[in-house]
Amino acid sequence: MLTTQAPEIARKGPEIKETMPDQRIENARQNFRIACALRGISMSEAARRAGLSRNALAQFSRGRGVLSLENALGLADVLDVPLPLIYRQDGITEGNIRLYRALERMPTHELGHALEAIKKASSGDH
Repeated sequence: MLTTQAPEIARKGPEIKETMPDQRIENARQNFRIACALRGISMSEAARRAGLSRNALAQFSRGRGVLSLENALGLADVLDVPLPLIYRQDGITEGNIRLYRALERMPTHELGHALEAIKKASSGDH
């Protein structure tokens, strides 16, 4: 009995999928620039203070690279902005930063009351 074997399939490495850019990364690029402007420092100075090469941050801001989480944390620390806001569209404003910091300081048991007050105020029930 003759058996036929399937021909070997050449492996060419991992499949590369074409994907749309992640909007959060685009938001981070924009928001790091905004944060630098709010703090009155240049991107290269922020990079220096965070221990990044000026080139790495420039490449990131131009869309030609990514920042590691460690580097993003360092940059957010230097700019004194909450990292979660960096990835949100329109996340970096003085008001958003103040609100985030106030919520961070608020005891957990008071967060529910604050949320209810916000809901009530935004619904128009005064």
